[in-house]
Amino acid sequence: MKIVYIARHGETDANKAMRFQGHTDNPLNAKGHAQAEELASRVANLHLAKIYASDLTRAVQTATPMAKDHNLPIVSLPDFREICFGKWEGLTFNEIKAQWPSSIDLFLEKPKEARIENGESFPEVQKRAWDALQEIVEEQAEDTSIMLVAHGGIVRVLLCAALNLDLNKMWTFYVDNASLTCLIKWEDKYLLKFHNYVGKI
Repeated sequence: MKIVYIARHGETDANKAMRFQGHTDNPLNAKGHAQAEELASRVANLHLAKIYASDLTRAVQTATPMAKDHNLPIVSLPDFREICFGKWEGLTFNEIKAQWPSSIDLFLEKPKEARIENGESFPEVQKRAWDALQEIVEEQAEDTSIMLVAHGGIVRVLLCAALNLDLNKMWTFYVDNASLTCLIKWEDKYLLKFHNYVGKI
């Protein structure tokens, strides 16, 4: 049995303003740094073998306090970056709706079929993130736990892949900043232990 914890990064100013950030390399704001410290405290009693993160600043900053507590390096991987929102990056939902009404509707109703101008599709994001997760889990020793700090979109696409859910179901998962999701790899199956948890482990 292998345990995989997946955390979403802490809050950024873009999150606070509800702006699509994607690959834009925003740092955590003051609340986000506090959330990162709280997250580290919540997982302090876990015996983590490795800590992975998206290579975007907000994910690495979120992983840093727990890496310090566990005396582990952060392995940052670009495959765990958030979806690239292309021309939508930096815009609010209402701003996007005003310019691309049919595209944002498809994005919300059938995300598997949506393609953002100059950006990525969710199937592309799911493939890169799932392939990367499979690789690190394959390297993971039995009866150990690892941590991945990533993004809301990454949490959603990985859950759909792990649980064999259609990618159009991805918006059924709510993902708070600095929340934890836990998957258990048992033989050839993934089991969901908990999702979007913000309490003490």
